[in-house]
Amino acid sequence: MALTLEVYDSETSTWIDKTGSCISLRRRIRPEGLEELDGELVKDVISVGQKIRLREDNRIKFMGIVYEIDRRHKGGGPESCGFKAYDYLIAYDRHVIYRLYQTGTKAGDIIKDLAMLEDIPINLNGVEDGDALLSPWEIENQKALDIMKSVARGTNYWLRMKPCLSYLDHDGIDDYTKVYPFEVYGWQAFTLERLIWVPSSKPNTDWSKSCMLGDRGAGARAAIHHGYKNQNEIDGIYITFITRKPDDSPHLYETFQTITTESWHYIVQRFRLSDRLYQALLDGQIVREDTIPSDETTILETNPDDTPYPDHYRTFTIGANVTGGERSKEKVAYVRWYNVWLDDQQIQHNLNDPMNPITDGLVLWLNGHRLENNVVPDFSGNDNDGAAYGGVSQGYEVYPEYANSMLLEFQPKVIA
Repeated sequence: MALTLEVYDSETSTWIDKTGSCISLRRRIRPEGLEELDGELVKDVISVGQKIRLREDNRIKFMGIVYEIDRRHKGGGPESCGFKAYDYLIAYDRHVIYRLYQTGTKAGDIIKDLAMLEDIPINLNGVEDGDALLSPWEIENQKALDIMKSVARGTNYWLRMKPCLSYLDHDGIDDYTKVYPFEVYGWQAFTLERLIWVPSSKPNTDWSKSCMLGDRGAGARAAIHHGYKNQNEIDGIYITFITRKPDDSPHLYETFQTITTESWHYIVQRFRLSDRLYQALLDGQIVREDTIPSDETTILETNPDDTPYPDHYRTFTIGANVTGGERSKEKVAYVRWYNVWLDDQQIQHNLNDPMNPITDGLVLWLNGHRLENNVVPDFSGNDNDGAAYGGVSQGYEVYPEYANSMLLEFQPKVIA
């Protein structure tokens, strides 16, 4: 079992390994619900408010916020820095609330209501109903954290906040998620990123496609997608950008990359009109780069007669080809579209801190931590909500390799 202590540096958008300077570390869960991480660094410092996480064999076991520090010298020795960190529940300590909950309100509904005070993605799948109020409850000038702990204590429930990777699960049969219409004309650049879990099962036909704008088939005008091909039983993925040639035929800028299946992979595609540069990245590394000729039409441009492409080219689909066809059995943790070119540092920021992505130019953000009434909400603020078809389900991993949300658990201490 290998433990790694890391703190987040917002200036460089990276997690910095502090394991080598850590001389003591203790993790515990307090009875009232907060998970605590205490430690001491030597010849090193840490700041109040910094994000901190503890990895165990590459799985995130704790993620929280530094709450207290104590810098000191011991007998003329090197300076040390003691610290105390709590999980993200501590963030609710800053919310002073005024609420009136009516008779019959479930304890779980109170927890869910207060959970919405934080702007980080919160997965509420771990919140159970609990008991109902027997009389109205009026709350004035109290901290949300105190109320949440009080509800848990009064109902004999556990209250926990755990690092989590939420995702949309597509079965490869009839499940897909669609966003439409999705207008891209007039953009000067785009960046499309997604975190996907690649299955080991091969498609039944030659191609399966996912995360598409446009259509790869005959007569395709322009498209962006990734997909899997049943070729020599090689585990790999295609990442494709399609333009239209002057003769109206498609031109595929495509790369095939071997990958580890049954695991998560980070895909980015970006393009800008100023120099017509296209790049595809896999797990942070550039795997294809092209300069698109000026006489080829891309998804950001119009037809020669200045009319936009047909409506289906504005449809963005996850888990299937835009027009149907073979579907992909995969999990999608998040999808984000930008109408700007994200540079390498910004991409690194999003990979290292997916719960707080770059927001400049963000036009679509399907994070996967909420799926209600077959609607996948868009957290970019642009109302580009996704519609889930065929029984798309929501899943999550607790203590994941990547965390795009926090799982809030409100569950009875004793389960019969």
